[in-house]
Amino acid sequence: MEEGSERLMINSMQYTHARLSSNSNRSLPQQFNTVPIQVHPQLFGQVRHILPSGSTYFQSPQQAELVQSTLGKENILAIMPTGSGKSLAFFSAPYLDPTGLYIVVTPLTALTEDMGRRLGQNHSIRGGIYPQFSEQNGQLVFVAAHLAGSDRFFSWLDPQESRLRRVFVDECHHIYLSSTYRACFRLFHKLTGLKKPFTFLSSTVLPQSIELLCSAMGISRPTLRIIRAPIARPNISYSVTRIREEDDMIAKVTSFCCKFLLNADDRGIIYSTTIADAKLLAEALGCDYYVSKVDEDPETNAKKKRAVMQRWQEGKETAN
Repeated sequence: MEEGSERLMINSMQYTHARLSSNSNRSLPQQFNTVPIQVHPQLFGQVRHILPSGSTYFQSPQQAELVQSTLGKENILAIMPTGSGKSLAFFSAPYLDPTGLYIVVTPLTALTEDMGRRLGQNHSIRGGIYPQFSEQNGQLVFVAAHLAGSDRFFSWLDPQESRLRRVFVDECHHIYLSSTYRACFRLFHKLTGLKKPFTFLSSTVLPQSIELLCSAMGISRPTLRIIRAPIARPNISYSVTRIREEDDMIAKVTSFCCKFLLNADDRGIIYSTTIADAKLLAEALGCDYYVSKVDEDPETNAKKKRAVMQRWQEGKETAN
């Protein structure tokens, strides 16, 4: 152990699993509706064609409830683990109601663009990423968090508000966890003024945090129905290193990364709190960096970012 750093190894099979299971199963306050949603017996057949090949049913009862809930008028909070198929809720919505418009708000630019890529693989759904897609006949439109509360976005949405069926907010924990980090999250409450049902999606919202979400969005607690699945991931462990201000962060992160040998199918991501640090780390490690703006020209910017994302997905070396 290096001096000045503190390493905390969490045994996921013992500590993490026990704590997360306890939090997942903790009783929710009575003011929240947790009664299971009745799933129509023909629902799976209507969305089966967009599920992975060989699927015989939904991944879980909670996924089935979540998809069914898109047809209702209730506000939904779905807390389900990563990889449990939460995105099926909004990708299936245009098939369940082809005349409606569904908006998906995503907190991270990279996530928005990845969702747009997935949508592009499904040519039967009209939609895309706002503002690149700004037509008035869309079915599924993704919008980044920093645009979702803007006047420009509401001006585009206003003429078709009657078609708007539901607003999805992906990774919704950012609404109350990141409000001081990104001012745009403090504008999300403007979406509530549309008087349309919401679906909030996350894998990390604990019971004691739900009231924070409701307060930030201006949503009455009794109107929120909870769909919760156990979020314990016994196959995940955490290693935490605390770095003092006087430490060389770049050197420590570089040293840490060099200890790992990635196989052909493995991928790694380093998240940075500043663009400057992201660039320094990329230079030190000899890899790409991915930020919201890499070029002043919007078209060139989008092209360069797609190239970075594609290289990462394909496991190719940096172009630098």
